[in-house]
Amino acid sequence: SGVGLAQVLAGLASGWMVASMAESVVHDKVAHCQDLPGSRPNQSNPSLVAWAATHGPQWLSQKLQNSWFGHTKIHHYRTFTKDHVSQFRDAEDQRKVDQYLVKHGRADLIEEEYGNTIRPKGYAMFQAVASPAYALTLGAASLLGAGPLFALGFAAPVAAYPLFSKEFHRYTHMPAKEALSKASAPMAAFLKTPMSRFIVRHHFMHHVNDKTNFNLMPGADFLRGKAVKPGVGHQEELRRLGVLY
Repeated sequence: SGVGLAQVLAGLASGWMVASMAESVVHDKVAHCQDLPGSRPNQSNPSLVAWAATHGPQWLSQKLQNSWFGHTKIHHYRTFTKDHVSQFRDAEDQRKVDQYLVKHGRADLIEEEYGNTIRPKGYAMFQAVASPAYALTLGAASLLGAGPLFALGFAAPVAAYPLFSKEFHRYTHMPAKEALSKASAPMAAFLKTPMSRFIVRHHFMHHVNDKTNFNLMPGADFLRGKAVKPGVGHQEELRRLGVLY
């Protein structure tokens, strides 16, 4: 019925925006935390994340530190330093990064392609972090009369959002020909869509300025005022690298 379809569509839209907001905020405030111990501590006025990393329980502190280390320190500043599609300058560069990760007890990041993907437990962590927002949204929707069809629509984007990091992210760092040759048929079809091309441009600008463009699941960056578009020079660089944008 029309009412049922409206509930599903409302659930889809709500789930998408809640997941997008969770991604944008956590990516910004945790993975790129500016004052974690070991980055640039600001003891006089620490951020909430830095305070939690310093004063919270060990399990929480370790997870916050690991998120920052893997994403900012490794994915942004120890890989893709040559350009957006060259993860390492050469084999020696990769060997040094491997040694550094083993020394710091983070050999798991080698399995995660140095931040290009996440393992199943990373998928679970994404969902655990966002779960309070899911519960609040579903609770509010239920009070307003939403039913199971709303929840069904809500679940689809919520289930999909960590997959952007797990399955799609690596292709944003490849030239188009390489990405299309390595992708599965469904992924290759998605890579050719306008949404995929938008995300590739959006993510490229995140590597230009890591204080912007936190979403792989588009939406919340615009609401938070964190979205920037590529300029003419950036577009020329994307063309030079042969990126599918």
